[in-house]
Order: sequence, then structure tokens, then C-alpha cells
Amino acid sequence: MASHMKRLHLHLLTVSLLALFGCSDGVISFPTPEPAQLRIVNTTRNVAQLRVTIDSASFVDVPRGTASEFTSVPAGRPVKFFFGSPSRNYRTDLRFTLGGSARVLLFVWGDSSSVIEYRREIQDTVLPPGTANSFVRFTHMGGSTGVGFYEVDVWVNGQTKLTPEFFDPGKSSSQYTQLAPGTYTFEIREYGTTTVLATLPNVELRASTSYMLYSYDADVPGELQLGIF
Repeated sequence: MASHMKRLHLHLLTVSLLALFGCSDGVISFPTPEPAQLRIVNTTRNVAQLRVTIDSASFVDVPRGTASEFTSVPAGRPVKFFFGSPSRNYRTDLRFTLGGSARVLLFVWGDSSSVIEYRREIQDTVLPPGTANSFVRFTHMGGSTGVGFYEVDVWVNGQTKLTPEFFDPGKSSSQYTQLAPGTYTFEIREYGTTTVLATLPNVELRASTSYMLYSYDADVPGELQLGIF
């Protein structure tokens, strides 16, 4: 009886191992995630041409104050990033693990004399076709070096706030605000005042499209600018 039970246990163990490892090569294989899509925004104080090297295999150059197009990045594993200029690196110790098929926005700030930093990754939003409105978020990236450090709020056409929130440097709005398609002027004001710090006029918003409005340091220390993509 004991011998029979022992053979039964061995049989069950063998079946379990075959189910786990398969019969062909004894290797568990997992599907490779679809690449993530990464957009990099250069909101540094003085790096005119930001070069971001991805996984030591490719790089993206982003002029100051602008955003790159989406770039494919391996997903499901740590990917190493170098941040610098075409002539030197400022940071070589940043790693991100991105989800498969994710669309991620990465803001880079700081200046060439101090540590280049990044704001945490922001998940982009893809709207289904036929959505009636535009969707707008805001990220405050001005004042990253301590010059021009303002708490701000965002106004639409000088009349209404985009969102009830106010923003310290590095903060992004918690959700998108819906606006009807059309042409708008956006401005940021010093929080709690009527002092306008930057204006972006004649912005055309289209239906079924999400936008990111963002601030960054102007060439003149202490002043801010606005961009959108």
C-alpha cells in the first residue's frame, strides 16, 4: 500500500511539472510586452539642446521649451536613461520600467550647473474617435532652479480658471478639463493675485484630442513661458 501511494505521488508530481514547464524544452516563456511610447519635454533652465540616450541604443534631441515626438521604448524591464547635451551627460543613473503600450510624458528640468532632474512620469490620455470636446491638463515646470518660483493658477481667455487647483513647481493637474473645440488664450497668474506671469494666445483646440499645457523658465531669470502639445 505504501509503495502504491509513493508511485501515485511521483506520478502526480511528474504531471504537475509537465504542466508547469511544458513538454518541449522545459522553459517557461512569457510574451514580450508591446513597446511603450515616450514623449520627452525639455523644460530645463539652460540646456538648449537636451539629448536623452535611451538604453544606450538610441537618443532623442529636444530643443529647450519643446516636446519630442513619441519614441518607442522597451517595456516590462528597467531601461536606463542618460540626460545631457550633445557634448556631455549630466545624469547617467536614471532607470524607468514602463508598461506595455503605455504612452508616457516625461518632463526634464534643472540646469547644466546642477543635477538634471525629472518630474515623475505622466500617463498620456488617448481619446476615442468622435469625442465632442478637447481635454486639457497643465503641468507647472517653471521655477525648477529656485529662480521664478511661483505658485500659479491657470486662466482661460482671462475669464475663468482652467481648474480650481493651484500649482507649485513640478505639480500637474489631477485630471483633464474639457473645453469645446475653438481658439483660446491661456495665461498663468501668481496664485491669489491678478498678476499675469505668462500668456499663450491663439491656441486652437480640436475635438477628440488631449493637450498638455505647461510652463517653463524663460530666458530672462524669474520670468515664465507657456507651451502646449
